[in-house]
Amino acid sequence: MAQVTLQINEQKNLFSTQITNIAIGFSLTVIVALALAFALNASQASFIQNNLQDTTDTIAMYTASSLCTGADAEDTAVQALALNPVVQSMQNVNITIANPPPAGVLNAGDANYVYVELTGEKSNYFSQFIHGEPRLVTAIATTNCG
Repeated sequence: MAQVTLQINEQKNLFSTQITNIAIGFSLTVIVALALAFALNASQASFIQNNLQDTTDTIAMYTASSLCTGADAEDTAVQALALNPVVQSMQNVNITIANPPPAGVLNAGDANYVYVELTGEKSNYFSQFIHGEPRLVTAIATTNCG
């Protein structure tokens, strides 16, 4: 009888150890999956910010060139925005063009320079569960037509 009780206790301990190992393995898998999700989200945010800055720089150059040739600067900016897929994937995109640049920015008040600010909202897939709102992305560029 003592041998049967000993075998039953050993089987209970083995089963308990297996359940513990499964729970630990599952927990580690969930932690790794969440870490990868947030890393992907951070990389997406960085990509969008860099692309938006590149787009803003390009629009600033086109706009400055338009001012030098007498073309409509805002029309040029809208055409450049329409061609950018990252900007098209954003919501509430707003572009500000100022000639001369406003106070507080590089070359403020100089009519030879153009200031362009591009702002938009981009949904973050995973961090939206924490923040609850789309990420506001802004890029600024100042350039001249020379």
